[in-house]
Amino acid sequence: MARAKRVIEATTDPLDAMLVRLQLSGIRDQLDSLLDEAARANLSARETLILLCEREIARNDIAASRWR
Repeated sequence: MARAKRVIEATTDPLDAMLVRLQLSGIRDQLDSLLDEAARANLSARETLILLCEREIARNDIAASRWR
């Protein structure tokens, strides 16, 4: 737990820090482009959250398949 706290303290962007703490690296790495995509598609907040989760799941599935 101490490691996560240090990461949060070292980060100036609170959203970035939360994504690190939640281990959502797929969303964190592509956040700006994903939000741009959601804005271009005129997605609601709920639809945007679904998009972010779908991309994170897809990234995790790809990473998991590489370990098999």
